[in-house]
Amino acid sequence: MVFWNGLLFLALSVLGIHSRLVRAIPEALKIGIQTGIGLFIAFIGLKNAGLVQANEATFVTLGAVNQPSVMLSIAGLLLTLALVQRQIPGAILIAIGVITLLGTMITMDGKAAITTLPMNVVGLPASPLPILGQLDLYYPFREGQALTALPLILTFLFVDLFDSIGTLIGMSRRADLVDAQGQLPKLELERALVADSGATMAGACLGTFSDCHVLDRIDPRYSGSRQIVVGLLIYQGLQDLNWDELSDYFSAILAALLMPLTLSITHGIAAGFIFYCVMMLVSGSGRQVDWVVYLLGTLLILMFALQG
Repeated sequence: MVFWNGLLFLALSVLGIHSRLVRAIPEALKIGIQTGIGLFIAFIGLKNAGLVQANEATFVTLGAVNQPSVMLSIAGLLLTLALVQRQIPGAILIAIGVITLLGTMITMDGKAAITTLPMNVVGLPASPLPILGQLDLYYPFREGQALTALPLILTFLFVDLFDSIGTLIGMSRRADLVDAQGQLPKLELERALVADSGATMAGACLGTFSDCHVLDRIDPRYSGSRQIVVGLLIYQGLQDLNWDELSDYFSAILAALLMPLTLSITHGIAAGFIFYCVMMLVSGSGRQVDWVVYLLGTLLILMFALQG
């Protein structure tokens, strides 16, 4: 099913339909997507660093900041910020290395060190041979499977479609790769989408996601500082939002908030699109919106219906 999802994704990319969807997205929603991805990454970093933790009463709460491991994570965050501020090359990697090394010297509760040294510095990924090429291409079309498989393939497609849109918009805007109209060059956009869909199909053939373990162990508590810094840098895009237009900032902020709160880029984009379309229609400004945006909103409602 993942393979067929990738094939449909590839067809949409080659035909230029996917890039047409990306280019039709209003500027406000692009800002919402960018900032939402920043919040998403930063939230995961805060969790990995131990600065926030789950709580039954309040959903999330402050972590145990008096614990040596969390204090070391905070030190890592401060060190990362200091190095980034000074524009030191390799700032994030340097900070992770320093804090990881310190973690081997500090004990937890007077016992073992916070960070244990790995058995090996580098290691090869697990062999894909047991599951290589084991996909059943005709599974979705076998008798009795279509009614179950086809809706799932479409759901996978929608999730892949809008996750890729979110990532492309968020990263390209922060990296200043867009033109004066906030658009990626058409050729580069199509190449990125084709590469994304090709990776999905290749991963299905291998029986896994494309992955390679280079470093045997990096404690996620210390790499959390990297995620926090990167996420908040991406969040800077919020300054470009038009705060004088309710439909713009409401849809953008809603999309941005729901990405970390639902742990889903797709759900955040979906909420932003749906509310943007409805608010533009209610305000009488619906004709200013590209029909492709309404199509996207309809597809997202369909996605929720399939999931429900």
